[in-house]
Amino acid sequence: MDALSAHCVVEIGSRRFDSWASNSVITEASVELTADKSGQGTLSVFDHDFKLIDSFLNATGLAQLEARFWFGFSNELGDSLFVGRFVRHEWSEGISTFRFHDFSSKMKREKKSRFHNKKTVLQILKKLAEDNELKFVAPDNWVDSDVYDSLVQKGKSDWEFALKIAEQAGLKLYVQGDTLFAKQSGVTGDSTANLNFREDFTLLKGFSLSYKLPENKKGRPSKVEVRGRAKGGKRLTGSNQTGERGVSELIINEDLPKQTINVAKRRAGGKTNRRREYAFDHQLQTLPSFRKKIDLNDTVTLGNFGEFYSGKYIVTEVRYNFAAGKMVCEFNVGCDIK
Repeated sequence: MDALSAHCVVEIGSRRFDSWASNSVITEASVELTADKSGQGTLSVFDHDFKLIDSFLNATGLAQLEARFWFGFSNELGDSLFVGRFVRHEWSEGISTFRFHDFSSKMKREKKSRFHNKKTVLQILKKLAEDNELKFVAPDNWVDSDVYDSLVQKGKSDWEFALKIAEQAGLKLYVQGDTLFAKQSGVTGDSTANLNFREDFTLLKGFSLSYKLPENKKGRPSKVEVRGRAKGGKRLTGSNQTGERGVSELIINEDLPKQTINVAKRRAGGKTNRRREYAFDHQLQTLPSFRKKIDLNDTVTLGNFGEFYSGKYIVTEVRYNFAAGKMVCEFNVGCDIK
């Protein structure tokens, strides 16, 4: 095979499916990654006589299957792009399709009611991850919350509760492999890839570039105010101001883990970051020739789009689709006003 030919490898348990193998049975493979949602991997293979699906059967059906997905252009595929657990099988016209969700699926299986005592936001997120056999990576350069006396998980799954406290803190969550990542919403980092139009990739039909004049330069509400109650029923207020223009939001009737102005201010700041509206919001569908794979939450630099649209962007969604020796990469990117 040519070193620039698209290459896909999927391992299900101990079985390896390789698009470069002479007896390859892969018809299609895809991975979709989105922050705050389960990542998904799909593999479709020829299985006319049902022998393939039968080969994976065990005493518990297919529930224990795990899969790893690699996409690339040579034998040096690097780390797997997606690791997941089996959730569904379909058979149609001689093709078996296996669907996998990332390891956050375990966090969603059980509704719980419990207390989280004497912990910060990051400590709670780490505990929720460890309770579900996941590692935890905290955001860079993020100041943790105060230690809360007690936070109540009221009839929510660990994933629902993690999303709730992450949103209040201005964080986004995603799972890759055996790790839960928390990232500060909308913060760009060092560029992981420079993608120049007509040099590093070819755009397909259906891509779109869009710009919307934001209400303020940071693409966020002009002001978010959170109101709670202090001891004795006295009202307390915390606010976050980002600009002169834009919507002013008022948050009321929310339980505050500590009845202090500092906690109300932090929650207002978290809401401000999470409710940002990107000025630039692009959806790109490409035939990639770049050697660096694009991953969720990467910062990429787009070039040759003219002065207005070229620049740094955050990857908010990414989808890889492999079929018939061709790999298409779709990704959504966004950024505040430059």
